[in-house]
Amino acid sequence: MAGFLRQRPVRLVRCVTNDLWVPDDCDFVIEGWVDVNEPLRTEGPFGDHTGFYSLDDLYPVFHVEAITHRRGAVYPATVVGVPPQEDAWFAAATEKIFLPPIRYALQPEVRDLYMPSAGCAHNLAIVTMESSYAGQSEKVASALWGAGQMMFNKVLIAAPAGFPIRDTEAVLGLLRGIDPARDLVFGHGILDVLDHATATPGIGGKLLIDATQSAGSWTKAPEDGTVKTDGNIEFVFDEAADGLTDYERLWLGLANIDPGRDVSFDGGVAVVDCRAKTARKTAHGEKTNSPWPLPPRRWPNVVVMDEATVALVDRRWAEYGLGDPLPSPSDRYRKLLLSDGAEA
Repeated sequence: MAGFLRQRPVRLVRCVTNDLWVPDDCDFVIEGWVDVNEPLRTEGPFGDHTGFYSLDDLYPVFHVEAITHRRGAVYPATVVGVPPQEDAWFAAATEKIFLPPIRYALQPEVRDLYMPSAGCAHNLAIVTMESSYAGQSEKVASALWGAGQMMFNKVLIAAPAGFPIRDTEAVLGLLRGIDPARDLVFGHGILDVLDHATATPGIGGKLLIDATQSAGSWTKAPEDGTVKTDGNIEFVFDEAADGLTDYERLWLGLANIDPGRDVSFDGGVAVVDCRAKTARKTAHGEKTNSPWPLPPRRWPNVVVMDEATVALVDRRWAEYGLGDPLPSPSDRYRKLLLSDGAEA
């Protein structure tokens, strides 16, 4: 990938403690080893780019033997939390970088790819495509869900070629014209290990929304806690989500659902349960599209700074040289907290 982006080969040099080779212009190289027979150790909890805490869990131990760096090395880091943050631009770059290979080598009918930052790169992707036969969008979804890190995608919307997929109001209007019984296609497979809504880490439900035949209108959704799109789809939120923007509800809803468990049908209406799943309930007698219908055993809180830290930053704002004071986003999202800690 580095050679592809630079349009020239990557020069490699040998590590100082082992026989592995690394690019000669790396900022930093951390060398070491992992003993696969060594007991796992606890890591976390910590805030993550999903806008939620990654809870403490057991992971392999990496033993550091050496750290080397080039002259003038820069240590790259990002701020994580409720999107959008710096990592939103990684997704934007990914769209541009991977679209040509997808079109030329994998799915020639795909015309454009958009991963809204509210989806944290893996929760939502929208593609436009040329559609000439029945089931073509399902073929595209199957291929994309098997293509590298696109396998982590949870919800995929297929729109007709030429549709303005970066226009949020247009996309909402497009969804109003779908037939839930016909156009919602459920799958099951690999998801990001950071996806907290799945009953089993790293695997869960997927959803294709085939809007290539939609007859929807481009009108704005109402500004209340439950967004209803002309009787076709309802998104149900906790009361704490009242007052959030459409962008924030999109982020919260995508993060809180496993499509196989949280999408149900009431007549001709698809009901999407975007609420926090803090209680494990039996699935006996319930219809589900997932072999793992129960909510996860643990549920994380939204990443929110404690009030003492917010007050400290407010007091010292003038020292930072950042211009006029800005309100803390933590104050906005504090109402979403379900407990005082990282875990609900």
